[in-house]
Amino acid sequence: MTIATYVRDGFAYLDISRHRPNFPPVDEVAGFGRYGLSSEAFRNRPADIYLRHLSDTNSYYAVDTTDVVPAFLSFKFPLVVRPDSTSSVVGKPLVRLLAIDNQAVILDLISAMGKSLGYEVRTASTGEAGQRLADQIKFDLVLTDLALPDISGLEVAQYIHKGQPELPIVLVTGWSTKMGPEEKRTAGIRDVLYKPFRIEQLTALVQRVVNRPTSV
Repeated sequence: MTIATYVRDGFAYLDISRHRPNFPPVDEVAGFGRYGLSSEAFRNRPADIYLRHLSDTNSYYAVDTTDVVPAFLSFKFPLVVRPDSTSSVVGKPLVRLLAIDNQAVILDLISAMGKSLGYEVRTASTGEAGQRLADQIKFDLVLTDLALPDISGLEVAQYIHKGQPELPIVLVTGWSTKMGPEEKRTAGIRDVLYKPFRIEQLTALVQRVVNRPTSV
């Protein structure tokens, strides 16, 4: 299976293609796919649970219908257009996210979600690389995986929180955590997002944390 994200003509795309013997990954579906509103697709395909989660969003959906098991699925989300990377988006300050994870698919999902909201997203695949970016750029939110290849996400959170105590941090993990409220507070962790997560869960959490007063 191949997952690809890219931007074209004002939309962020998320393509998922299935591999079969002698069957290469599907090229960008934006170039040939037939898209319809996710809400309309859900009415026609109510058994597709993932469409239910997109049915109330301004998103579009395309699927291969030539086989019982589709060769590809594709989603596209409208981008909020901004004049340049440092200006405001529709009168609002540009939001900058830092995503730290050693799984490329997670970074791709976060990047696609951020771009669909008009956010700027920077990514790092190690804790130390994430720390360096946090030292160099002023971010509005950090999402860090707990299990990183070099240092733990908790160590990353503690490091960033020490230098920028007002910067909210979300811990992303596939494991249950036993951290208490005080331990989270001292590391600057505002929320925990558990894998696997849906893109609408990620979007709702990010918007909630970004819009939450930093004094809370």
